[in-house]
Amino acid sequence: MTGGAGSLVARCLGHAKPNIARNTKLVFRFRSIGLLVLLCLVTVTFFTDPSLAEVPYRNYSYDFFGNAVPAPQAYLPSKVITGADLSVGEFSDPQDLHVSRDGQIFIADAGNNRLVWLDSDWKPVRVLSEFDNNGTADRLRAPEGVFVADDGSVYVADTGNSRIVQFDKNGEFVRVIGPPEADTEGIIPQGFVYQPIKVAVDPANRIYVVSRNSYEGLTVFNADGRFSGFVGAPRVTPSAADLFWYRIATQEQRQRMSLFLPTQFSNLTVDSKGFVFVVESGPADDDSIRRLNPAGEDVLIRKGFHPPKGDLVASSDQASRFVDIHVDNAGVYRVLDHFRGRVFAYDRNGWLLYVFGVRGELKGSFRDPVAVDMLGEDVLVLDRGQRQIVVFSPTDYARAINAALALYNSGLYDQSAEMWRVVLCYNSNYDLAYSGIGRAVLRQGDLEAALRYYRLGQDRIGYSEAFKQYRREVGLANLGQAFTLVIGVLFLTIVASKLGLVRKAGEVIASARKSIANRLDFVIVDSQGNRTPVGRALAAVGDIVSNLRYSLYTAIHPFDGFYEVRHGKKGSVASAVVILALMTLTYVIMRQYTGFVFNTRDLARLNVYTELASVLIPFSLWCAVNWALTTLMDGKGRLRDIFISSAFALVPMILINIPLTVLTNFMVAEDASYYYAISALAVIWTGSLLLIGNMIIHEYSVGKTGFTAVLTLVGMAFVLFLGVLFVSLVNTMVGFVRSLYIEIIFR
Repeated sequence: MTGGAGSLVARCLGHAKPNIARNTKLVFRFRSIGLLVLLCLVTVTFFTDPSLAEVPYRNYSYDFFGNAVPAPQAYLPSKVITGADLSVGEFSDPQDLHVSRDGQIFIADAGNNRLVWLDSDWKPVRVLSEFDNNGTADRLRAPEGVFVADDGSVYVADTGNSRIVQFDKNGEFVRVIGPPEADTEGIIPQGFVYQPIKVAVDPANRIYVVSRNSYEGLTVFNADGRFSGFVGAPRVTPSAADLFWYRIATQEQRQRMSLFLPTQFSNLTVDSKGFVFVVESGPADDDSIRRLNPAGEDVLIRKGFHPPKGDLVASSDQASRFVDIHVDNAGVYRVLDHFRGRVFAYDRNGWLLYVFGVRGELKGSFRDPVAVDMLGEDVLVLDRGQRQIVVFSPTDYARAINAALALYNSGLYDQSAEMWRVVLCYNSNYDLAYSGIGRAVLRQGDLEAALRYYRLGQDRIGYSEAFKQYRREVGLANLGQAFTLVIGVLFLTIVASKLGLVRKAGEVIASARKSIANRLDFVIVDSQGNRTPVGRALAAVGDIVSNLRYSLYTAIHPFDGFYEVRHGKKGSVASAVVILALMTLTYVIMRQYTGFVFNTRDLARLNVYTELASVLIPFSLWCAVNWALTTLMDGKGRLRDIFISSAFALVPMILINIPLTVLTNFMVAEDASYYYAISALAVIWTGSLLLIGNMIIHEYSVGKTGFTAVLTLVGMAFVLFLGVLFVSLVNTMVGFVRSLYIEIIFR
């Protein structure tokens, strides 16, 4: 979006509330303004900035539920720079790009065995290829990394020569830092090959090096160039299947198995506070981006909806693969995804801000992106495949986001909230903007507004903090009234008990019930003493109610209760169906009305039929498979007994989860331990009743009951597999017949 369009939106809607689309009256009030803004945006876009039509990608972000939602363009390609444009000759296999604090640009041009040094205006300062190494002619060989320290010293990862070369701020040779040497045996592993590809230096002049095919982490040198150890080695996390097969394999098979080696680092940088940011090679996961303290511990904050790992995909084959990272002074870090050619920007708390870039051959796309950095507010991406640098300039949308973050970090919360409102004018789906306004108004003390904005932004952590304060404020304000009410109720109860009012009330109720029953006798029983249809219906209802009351007894006394179900004719199929219906209703209520802090489901996509099936299908499979297995294993229970006992076992889930669902609307994140403990109690209680009921009705021992339960679960999984396979085959056959029909018709 251009500057003119952004200014227009800011003027028209800068002070509008973010819930315009949710307020019917304001929708009509702003409809004409919205049409005017849309017309102006189209005019400005297509008549003053035709480059927008040439952008080969679409911006997007991820909401709380992991859905990719469209977003305005954050950065647009403004120019492309080649070696010929810089009058230094074409690049050849460029590997790294770095911008110093004073704006000078350095390019590690590995194919030409040189370091290209430019000023902030893209004019050549010098080209470092050959240099005087203490009186000896020396030269760089395939350098793949470059970094400029705070004092202006230039460090080059001279990969082909397996060393780090340091130059001063004038380009004069300072020293060579060779392979690491340790005084203690064992620190450097056997067969270690030192081949530095990336380098970074912290404010204390400690030198961090990424070495190719090194699994020990970063190689660290002191300021004087002495090796001090390895830090930050990625954790090895073999899967359960890998461990299982390794345990049962023979010695020869184990030797042929691949080693459990950690992932290597692909790049690194240092932020303004001296922390080292690293990115791992390979498919991105939750820990692929790390912020290391001097001890090598990961201290990266991950408070966003999702861990900072690029695109959210189910398969590791489609996951992002990071090759570089840059951190600005505001703590915003931008990582370059080599797999799709995208730049992902995150704030210091791990919130995804925006995405831009794509692989391709058009202007603004990349063939083989390898490095990212910033020059002022522009983002620079080095494309090794096309041997060029693509410069991206921010739109007003990105400027508004960056300004809102900067204002908040500076303590200007009112201005930050207003800037977030400007962001919402560009993108009403931007959850971080709602959350940012919520943080600002919370600091101003407006708790109700903070709750509203946090809810709009799906920020459950912020909502919990605001609700905790709101709950305390409301509780203190109404504490006196609540105390008075409790004292009043206790006083009236004592007085009623002393005067015998409770007993008299019971007598009146009993008399009324008897009178009503006498008056309804002619409806329940006909003149011959037989029950009428109404009488039979009332008797059936009474039987169901009686059995429901007995299910409560069974939940407390399972051994006696299930014995009576099997031998004493207690329980009925009708009462079991009612319990099953209540369980499905409970499940739907939990999905829909659990408190916002604990409800992480997308209610807009809630499907009642799916929720019902998620209860009815497992229950039906349990009953059917258990009956089929126990019939072959001398089980005494009938299918009717299994159905009734299994339904009775669900009673604790109903008794606990309905009140718990109500309570979650008054709980905060700090109460999560209580919430999950109570939920676990319901599950354990129900599971225990299910096993005890299975044991009693089939007259099994404890061991045989557990074995049967495991076989039942395995059988359920097998039946589900057959069902999925059958549906897949049917779909394949239908597709074949359809394609055959189309082929015949068109031929």
